[in-house]
Amino acid sequence: MIYGNGGSSIGINQSTKDYVAWCWKAGGPAVSNGDGSIISQVSANQTAGFSIVSWTGNGVDGSTIGHGLNKAPNFIISKSRQGTSNWVVLTDSVDGSWDFLYLNLNNSKGDYSGTATDSTISLYGTSNLNRTGENTITYCWTEIEGFSKFGSYVGNADADGTFIYCGFKPAFVITKRTDGTSNWLIHDSSRDPVNPVMGALYANTSAVEGRGSVRVDFVSNGFKHRNADGGTANNYSNDYIFMAWAESPFQTANAK
Repeated sequence: MIYGNGGSSIGINQSTKDYVAWCWKAGGPAVSNGDGSIISQVSANQTAGFSIVSWTGNGVDGSTIGHGLNKAPNFIISKSRQGTSNWVVLTDSVDGSWDFLYLNLNNSKGDYSGTATDSTISLYGTSNLNRTGENTITYCWTEIEGFSKFGSYVGNADADGTFIYCGFKPAFVITKRTDGTSNWLIHDSSRDPVNPVMGALYANTSAVEGRGSVRVDFVSNGFKHRNADGGTANNYSNDYIFMAWAESPFQTANAK
């Protein structure tokens, strides 16, 4: 993922513009995976809990694709590489069942009819997720202790904000309100190596980086919100999901 703060017309290498990139190491060249009813091409890094899946849609609800992780994913992003469609996000972090959101929109969550197992993801929603004949790319993450954490929390709209336990100091955090509309909020320690972490980017907009409107502290075992007005990520009594990855993974240095 690469994001620039150059405004509404963003490339990936415009002169004088600042950029940030968040990168995961998959498993090298993709191999054919026949675990699902649709054959997929998968590059999987099971140590880091991350795989990249390429497949062609058939438009049939209930179809499945293999993901190669040998453990059920918790967070999935999928996008057709042809035509126009939303970036589909699937998550089980709200209540253990599967929900969907769109990474390019600010919508609240909706219930997802499918599920994910240790080997496959079931596909529902042909208008966005499983379009007939369209090549699709899917990114899958499963939680790895000491490296990644996916979950939910409730905001309190206080400068002594909600603390979210991860079991590690985060390097990269994404948050999103699920019970109402809000932007997808991104913070990282590359742009803000000391607290408070203030460089707010929004996955669903082309806005420039915000500085100071939404503050968080990255601490040794998680992160804590520091914005009294609630903002995008800590509104009073609202529900949020989060995705966090470690600065220094405890279990393996190769997980980054």
